[in-house]
Order: sequence, then structure tokens, then C-alpha cells
Amino acid sequence: MSAPLLEAREARIVLGGRTTGPLTFTTEGRRLLLVGDTAALTSALAGQDTERWSGEARDLEIRGELRCFGHDVAQGKHRPRLGVASHAIPLPDTWTALDYLTWSARLTTGARRAQARDLGHRALADLRAETLAGTPCRQLSPSERRAVILAAATIGEPAALLLDRIDDDLDEAGRLYILGALRELSEHHAVIWATPRLTPWGLAGTLSRSADDLLVITAGELVCQASPATLAQSRLITLTITEGAAPLAAALAPQGLTLTGGPRHFTVIAPDAPEPPSLVTRILRTAADVDAAVIHCAPIL
Repeated sequence: MSAPLLEAREARIVLGGRTTGPLTFTTEGRRLLLVGDTAALTSALAGQDTERWSGEARDLEIRGELRCFGHDVAQGKHRPRLGVASHAIPLPDTWTALDYLTWSARLTTGARRAQARDLGHRALADLRAETLAGTPCRQLSPSERRAVILAAATIGEPAALLLDRIDDDLDEAGRLYILGALRELSEHHAVIWATPRLTPWGLAGTLSRSADDLLVITAGELVCQASPATLAQSRLITLTITEGAAPLAAALAPQGLTLTGGPRHFTVIAPDAPEPPSLVTRILRTAADVDAAVIHCAPIL
């Protein structure tokens, strides 16, 4: 049996003085959607690449166990198997798209310049973006820039792609292009997609329905892990609880409501539940009955 795409055991990620976790999970399948406060986890996976873009990796520390395809993330053992595409990656204005991809290929594979250019051409061709090869990066539209960034991530044929908010600031046409590209890329690569919000519409909604697994992270805590099939038939309510989480979980269980997450931020998963306003009211009434201190309660889906 192959190793999971991503797994954590009491993992804590320190980034910029803030600590995420402890995180414990094992993902299912080859298409993973990360939702919410994902910056620490995506920075840990990107590693030194993040340092090239923003300098954040210099303050990055991973404690506990975090693995990608069974390889230790803290030691960077996973990086040859992971291509990274992020909205934050800068492209040099004076370089052409092919110049950037040639540089990326040399960095990723160690290829000589001629072979690296061939790899760059092939990466653009795989995304049907060959016409961008000679275009200076400063003249690329936002969606064309993302196409080049995606192409760079595929060089070296990594087993998985980490796509960090790759659709940020794109118009509808740009999002449709990214969606089409992802459908093709997912035939050859596992995909980890990170997005700040989960919505039932748009690109995030489409991806949530096609993903194999989904993790929701709030304020550094894993508050929900669920399959799209579960989400399609459930309501999700996010809660912040300062006291009494255990008795609230026990009181909600007979109602068919599951409280997950913690120690402070949680999600209630409610299969076949009524509309969110009445569900929120039911949860708050139950919390009052068991003296649980709920300071925030609102629907996610």
C-alpha cells in the first residue's frame, strides 16, 4: 500500500513566531483540498521555495511528525516529489516565460541549458500555453502568469503538486482556464489545493466536489476533516469554545451532530440538518444546557 499523500502526528509548525497545531491526520486519495488558515502548512511543504519568494522559511520550524508520501517534511525529503505553484511567486519582468521556465528546469533537475529549454517548452505544451514562450513576463496577464507558474511546478514530473491560492485575483475566464488545466494535471499528479474559503460555487466549490479529502484549519487548529460526499449531505458549523467542549460534544451526539477539532476551535458536522439559522440555535441551546462557553457559532456550509 502506498503512503498517504499527507499525514501528521502531533505536528506543530512555527512560522513567524506563531505556532500551528498540534495537527494529527491522515489524508485519503490523491486530491486534497486545504481550507482556511493554511499558510503555515503550505509554507512547511514548500520549504526553501517559500524563502525565495518571501523570506518566511527562515523562521520556519516543524516539530512532531509531518510527512508527504511518507517522506519527512522537516528534513525536506519530500521536495523532489512535490512541485509548488503559488499566487505569491514573482516572475522577473525582463525575462520571457521560457527564460523563467528554463531557469526553473535547471534549478529543479540540474539539466544543462539546452535540455532545460526543452523541458520548459514541454511544460508549456502540456498546458496548451506554447504561445507564451517568447512573451516577456511583464506583458503576461494574471491568468497567463499563473499558467507559467503552473508549468514550472510540473517540471521534473513531481508525484504531487501543491497549488497555493493559485486562483487568487483571477477573473472568471482565468479561473476556468485553471480548472481545465487542473483536470488534465490531476491525471498525472496528485494535487494539494490550498484556498482561504470554502464556497459551494466557483472554482473552490468545483474542487471541493472532486476532491478525495478535505481539511479545514482555523487559527492553527484542524477543525474538520471530511470527504466531499459527507459535505454534500451535511451542514458545517464553526464554533469557538473556551470551556465545556467535552460535555457539549456528548450532548450533541444523541442529536446526530458531531463536534470535531479543538482545543478551542471546532466544527459541528450535521448530516441531513435543517437550515443553518435553526441549527445554530439548536447548538447554542444545547451549549447553554451543559454550561459550555461558546463565543462564536456560524455556518461554513
